[in-house]
Amino acid sequence: MRSGAAWAAKLAAASPLIAELTALIVAAPDHPLIVCHRDFSPANVLPRAPGGQLVVLDWENAGSLQAGRELGYVLLAWAISEPAHRGYAEEQIASLLDCGLDDLPRSIELGSAALGIS
Repeated sequence: MRSGAAWAAKLAAASPLIAELTALIVAAPDHPLIVCHRDFSPANVLPRAPGGQLVVLDWENAGSLQAGRELGYVLLAWAISEPAHRGYAEEQIASLLDCGLDDLPRSIELGSAALGIS
């Protein structure tokens, strides 16, 4: 007699957590879409290109996205990859969650300065 898939018990045990996390999902705010890299992480940046300019690689995922979503991913990706940037990224993520995108241009300017990008 078959008792079910081996993963079924683990899924059942995780169901309350899945439901809790699902409840946190909200619709994206109605902000305009812009062309974004959609995978802008330290692994996709050459920091020492000729002339001191950054070279961004890996554009196959580029597409439309809201600026705040791209910025949120970038902050998360860089915070995970670069421990030195974690505090700044956490502050910016908290600010985005608290204030929305009202200060996005200023956040990008401060973030660029903090990461040494001009």
